Amino acid sequence: MRMRAIALSNLAALQLLLLIFVPISGCATAERVRGEVEEVRNKVVAAKKSGAIKCAPKELALAETNSEFALHELDQGNFTRASEHSRLAVAQVDLALKNSKGCGPKKVIIKKPKKITVKKTDRDGDGVPDLDDRCPDKPGPAESKGCPDTDGDGLLDPDDKCPDKAGPRDNDGCPVGDSDGDGLLDNEDKCPNDPEDLDGFEDEDGCPDKDNDKDGVPDVDDKCIMDPGPPENQGCPVLDKDGDGVPDKDDKCPELAGPAEKQGCPDRDGDGIIDPEDKCPDQPGVIEEHGCPKKYSLIVVTKKKIQLKQKIHFAVGKSRIMRDSFELLNQVADALKSSPSLKVRIEGHTDSDGPAAYNLRLSERRANAVRDYLVEKGIDPERLKAVGFGESQPIASNRTRKGKAMNRRVEFNIINQ
Repeated sequence: MRMRAIALSNLAALQLLLLIFVPISGCATAERVRGEVEEVRNKVVAAKKSGAIKCAPKELALAETNSEFALHELDQGNFTRASEHSRLAVAQVDLALKNSKGCGPKKVIIKKPKKITVKKTDRDGDGVPDLDDRCPDKPGPAESKGCPDTDGDGLLDPDDKCPDKAGPRDNDGCPVGDSDGDGLLDNEDKCPNDPEDLDGFEDEDGCPDKDNDKDGVPDVDDKCIMDPGPPENQGCPVLDKDGDGVPDKDDKCPELAGPAEKQGCPDRDGDGIIDPEDKCPDQPGVIEEHGCPKKYSLIVVTKKKIQLKQKIHFAVGKSRIMRDSFELLNQVADALKSSPSLKVRIEGHTDSDGPAAYNLRLSERRANAVRDYLVEKGIDPERLKAVGFGESQPIASNRTRKGKAMNRRVEFNIINQ
């Protein structure tokens, strides 16, 4: 019993000793591991600088990961595993340092070049160094880069084809002559070998103009060298001021348009007498009356019609012309003969007595009877047109005897001249 008690007492003492020793031992291991990890980290930095990333990437990675694992195991209280990871990290970082020796960037030392001094020379002694002098062997001012202008024409000698003779820039500094002697220098003369004719037409170009107006007639033969015209008119234009197609030189009325058959003169009333010689240009007339209507006792010729001073009488209800109207119609025929260009429309009219259809036929017969009478007197039938209107165009009331008498009538209307 006593022995058992002693044994139990010894076991308790041993357990107490372990409780004291193990924490002390663990603390010592943790401090060692942390020191090793810190040393590994410093070596990792050195290994990277020496080129371990390129030459020992695997060893570098194992060193970094094992050092991190060692710290993690310490935090978990696994001192043995922490020590193992620390040992591996130390081994790998040392290997990374070994394998990366000579792998990092090399330091290059560049020596500062020696300063070379170039001695400035000035061979022509013009004060412009040869390096900056366009003409190092001919003295010249600095503003022209050391080049002279010997002939003073504004062009420096290296740009001047004639450096000893003044000339314009557009002739490369050479003097300009006048080869054809027309007063224009060759550099301004478009025809330097053909003298200008100096006739007042484009004299500034220096070229002779053999046909100024370009009408095909040489100036030596052209009476109007500045105005184009046909050869048959000696180069002068054919003027036609009134535009009637008759040249002014042949136009009896150059200011008034008229047909060629009337020598370019108008004849407004168509009586065959041109207006300048017609005292009544708007009324058809005869020569003996100087273009005015012939004076008749029974008719008056106007521009629009032949007016009757008395009526043409017909047999009642018939188309037979009564004898007392012969003189009236003879005067109408004479008026038409005097104005051969006149054409007339003979219009027959009636009053309203009787049926309209009968009156229309009666008016047509009477108009034709008058036409036939005039044809017998020598008037061309083509100049006469007969039309009947019956009672359709009264000029007075058909309710009175006087009005009916006025409506029974024949009219002569001029239809063209």
